[in-house]
Amino acid sequence: MLIDLKKRYTIIIMPHSIQQAARMSDSAAFFLLGDCIEYGKGNQLFVSPGDKRTEDYATGRFGGSCDTSIRDNTRSAGESS
Repeated sequence: MLIDLKKRYTIIIMPHSIQQAARMSDSAAFFLLGDCIEYGKGNQLFVSPGDKRTEDYATGRFGGSCDTSIRDNTRSAGESS
């Protein structure tokens, strides 16, 4: 059904499944703490991401709102304290 709909409409979804996002998306973005970390072709973003934070999320190394390593990874990736 989504494949038929995306021919006529722009659809924004936030799936719980990385596999579904990779399979269904033409384009995808990874946001972390309100910042757009990476944007690109759907499958490529999840299969070979250009940013380590995207890769860490897509491979399950971190995730969830209580994961304090997210904040630490963001700071170490370029934000100053």
